[in-house]
Amino acid sequence: MLKRFYTEYIRSFDRMYEPAQMDSLILANATPEAKAKLERVRALTDSDPFIRAQDLASGSEGSLQVRALGQDWYQVSFGSGEGYRAIPLHLLKSGDKYLIDFITPEWHHSEYGDKLRSNPFAGTKSVDMTSPINFIRSFYECYISHYLAMKPELEARAQGSA
Repeated sequence: MLKRFYTEYIRSFDRMYEPAQMDSLILANATPEAKAKLERVRALTDSDPFIRAQDLASGSEGSLQVRALGQDWYQVSFGSGEGYRAIPLHLLKSGDKYLIDFITPEWHHSEYGDKLRSNPFAGTKSVDMTSPINFIRSFYECYISHYLAMKPELEARAQGSA
């Protein structure tokens, strides 16, 4: 599944797929939650999380490799030299097929594991006003926790009420 998806995804840059074609390819191979988070990462970093770059050299699919890391984690790698990319990602069984449900962000390099998929601030429920440092820490923990917990349909619902 990953080899097939990544081969087509990489080739889509040469074939200059339209955005609707890319969305269709991604939706067929990633969970809706992953797609929504990947779009937010793309907007934040101006980089494509699937390839950790804005663009690819033609023929990059020729060096594509997929390696099992264990517990539904895989590493997809391609390119060479400065263009080499090794990207850990997680698959989730959905019905009778597997879908990408998490791609390790570039700032986590080659790390993988369920700790990356969890919300480390889920326990932070309120802002602590007891001191300036507690206020700042807890404010950002609450903010990040809510951001990490965003549901994929939230943006569409917010736009529908505008």
